[in-house]
Amino acid sequence: MKDNCPRNREFTVYVPATSANLGPGYDVIGVALDIYNEFHVTMGGTKKLDIEIEGEGADAIPRDENNLIYKSTLAGCKMAGVGVPNIRIHQKNAIPLNRGMGSSATAVLGGLMIAREIAGDRLEADDMISLAIDIEGHPDNLMAAYMGGVVINYKRDGIYRGVKFIPPEPLRAVLVVPDIQVSTKMARELLPDSYKIKDVVSNLGNISLLIHALHTGQYRLLREAMEDTIHQPYRAELIPGFNDVVESAKKSGAWGCAISGSGSTVIAFCSENGNEIAEAMKNAFKKHSVNSVSMITDISDKGACLEVG
Repeated sequence: MKDNCPRNREFTVYVPATSANLGPGYDVIGVALDIYNEFHVTMGGTKKLDIEIEGEGADAIPRDENNLIYKSTLAGCKMAGVGVPNIRIHQKNAIPLNRGMGSSATAVLGGLMIAREIAGDRLEADDMISLAIDIEGHPDNLMAAYMGGVVINYKRDGIYRGVKFIPPEPLRAVLVVPDIQVSTKMARELLPDSYKIKDVVSNLGNISLLIHALHTGQYRLLREAMEDTIHQPYRAELIPGFNDVVESAKKSGAWGCAISGSGSTVIAFCSENGNEIAEAMKNAFKKHSVNSVSMITDISDKGACLEVG
């Protein structure tokens, strides 16, 4: 391994929450949200590894070498051919775990951005993103978290690429997070191996309408555009009351509503009345004996970033 020379001994990495799929955009579309996990890093010191965690999941996340941020840092440094210095990581989590808001993507991307700060130009951005996808497995979350805005990801010649755009008119995201954890593995296992042509064609039309609505600001089209025939009908069984929650959101003025990622969070978009929509969605969950909390936020246009000091 080459000697590592961190460019900055103290810095903070910020990585946003994401919502993937948005209904019909299964594994293709993601959006960055203005809710961030923060990783404050200090190089040097007497301990090889010192991890402090506060916020969401603080009691469940490892503080040793099994920590996903540190494992990703090691992977990135290995790719770059550098060692990892003694390091202290103060992790501040605002994103709920296992709720379809990209918490694991923030850890992987955060760790690799730490590795890039250690390795400098020995770790190229494209290599970092490819490694992040290899580790985490979900390009829709990772590309949106890295780039910000709404991102359409696609794969060419074995490399994932993303096209970013920012919706032209103000758009708020209402996230209702039920007290239910859904593993991505479990959610994927529910999906069939094949689909009827009519269902595929339906989703192709909806995803085209979804991109058009978000790109032009014609948000009234989201009511139909966020409908899905590929994954939501199967995953709904993991989220008690899901269909009632969607209908409650729309009746309260939401432009559209869908499962966030693989769930269990449900996301709705609106221009106003966010609090009213959130209350209606929470009440719908409550009718199914499910407690929930809400978060109302904007789309993040900047994605992951690093600040020195």
